[in-house]
Amino acid sequence: MMTTHHDRHYKAGGDPRTLADFMALRAEMNKLSHPARPDINWPYAEQLARGLLEHHGADLQTVAWYTLARARLGGVAGINEGLTLMESLLVRQGKNLWPQALPARTEIFRTLSKRLRQVIRTLNLTPEDVESLEQAERSLQSFDAVLQRLEIAPENQLSDLRALLHSTATRFESLDPAPALPTAPPVAVSDAELPGTLVSEEDAAKVEPVPDLKRRPKAEPLAPPSPAKRPRRWRRLLRQPRRAGSRLSPGWLPCWR
Repeated sequence: MMTTHHDRHYKAGGDPRTLADFMALRAEMNKLSHPARPDINWPYAEQLARGLLEHHGADLQTVAWYTLARARLGGVAGINEGLTLMESLLVRQGKNLWPQALPARTEIFRTLSKRLRQVIRTLNLTPEDVESLEQAERSLQSFDAVLQRLEIAPENQLSDLRALLHSTATRFESLDPAPALPTAPPVAVSDAELPGTLVSEEDAAKVEPVPDLKRRPKAEPLAPPSPAKRPRRWRRLLRQPRRAGSRLSPGWLPCWR
């Protein structure tokens, strides 16, 4: 089974403010309050926080920034990872975590609550996230109980964040599911209503039958045209015997035969 970062037992580290990775991580986090609002490299910030936890040890400020980076990258699930890690460190290390001064710890938790509320308001949450929201709310309740038991922070440091998680989950739970479309009851169809009998016999008699093209008689070929007949007038002239002095010359007659 793979061990996640919030399942590991990190040792308590000292003051990290002189470490290069901590200074680089702080420079990224300071962009949140910069007037120009430059982009923050959240994967790089998460990498720096993990390196500090593994090589230097845990402190409240590094864990708080790690939780914020996981929230930006993983949404509500990332918030749960960071809160679980912070709670486990407080239970085991408690008062040994840096910083030990109460005002400094109060400011860390106050700033973390503010930043996480900003993250939640920017998330594109759906009703499928209700379970994760409720888990985060339970984690905050357990986390706050640890703070009160160990007396290492004032009361209700994360109450605003818990209230936002609760109201968000409640809003999704109160949404009515989309009503199912009514199903039309089946319609019984009798034999008289089948497509083949929709036309009555009286109406069918009024419909002209469609001619069957396959049964049409074949057209007979046309006979060749008969030769043109000579006019009767000239036929009589040709039959008469030639008389002396006739105007018809022998050379003209053949053209009418």
